[in-house]
Amino acid sequence: MADNKDRWGVLFIPKPGVRRTHKRWEQIRAYLDEKKVSYDVLQSEGVKSSSIFRLAKMLIENGYRTIVVVGGDLAINAVVNGIMSYPNLIDEIRLGIIPNGFGNNFAHFWGLHESNYKDAIDNLIRGRIRKVDVGECTYSKENVYHKRYFINAVNIGLSASIVGITEEARRFIGVKFLTHLATSFLMVFERKFYKLESTINYEEVNGSVMSVCIGSCSGYGQTPNAVPYNGMLDVSIIYQPHGIKQLAYGLWLLFTGKFLSYKKVTPYRTHEADISSAEHARVSVDGRMIKGGAPLKVKVFQEKLNLIIPSRPNLPG
Repeated sequence: MADNKDRWGVLFIPKPGVRRTHKRWEQIRAYLDEKKVSYDVLQSEGVKSSSIFRLAKMLIENGYRTIVVVGGDLAINAVVNGIMSYPNLIDEIRLGIIPNGFGNNFAHFWGLHESNYKDAIDNLIRGRIRKVDVGECTYSKENVYHKRYFINAVNIGLSASIVGITEEARRFIGVKFLTHLATSFLMVFERKFYKLESTINYEEVNGSVMSVCIGSCSGYGQTPNAVPYNGMLDVSIIYQPHGIKQLAYGLWLLFTGKFLSYKKVTPYRTHEADISSAEHARVSVDGRMIKGGAPLKVKVFQEKLNLIIPSRPNLPG
């Protein structure tokens, strides 16, 4: 194994559907050079999870212990899964983030924004470490169980659809408000309900639901009180609303950050959640749709991963 412990292994994930994406990298590269950072860079083939996962493992196997993701939530998820493939090395590895994707929910939690890559790099240089939780989602695909790690949220049903459609819409619309508006209309006309059978905090939770979000972090606004370092998962369950007006009102609360005020939402806090049945509900992990579904088991490992965070992060609570 090569000795690259003092160098950053940088993974640059181009933003799909955006022209002149390399101009963005040239700006980041120039600032890294200005700050005299020792680094090597690999570029992925878009946001394809398997490509990012493979490159993250390549960096780790070549001795890099500071892995910096220039990308969004999907890219971070693939890198986290790469890091978790090396349980004996996790304590040595540090994860850094320079936001660059369409979805930067996890980065925003820490006060990192795509518009200020210099601030993100300065924070990486300072190297303040915070151990953060890593969630684990075990799901079924063709009667075979698979496992995927996450640091933000697992979404089931409507919430998975919102995340998936919002990410696609942003590629073409770009403006946040218009994206949310378009997503809202799509969701109003795609109302689906699922018969949920689950166990949360040893309590059976059943009923006709639209959506479930299990978040270690803010869950794209659906678990707004979750924090990724307390060893707990926040769960928000949206039960079947009465009529389009009530659904539209719930979506408005979601996009304005008042989601838990919606009377059809029941929140929980737990160490793990078992979803034994959710019919044919779609499932996403950190915003990435997975080809599988219930039964699912979701749990969290407290303070599992070394994350480089801002010196004074604006954290809730």
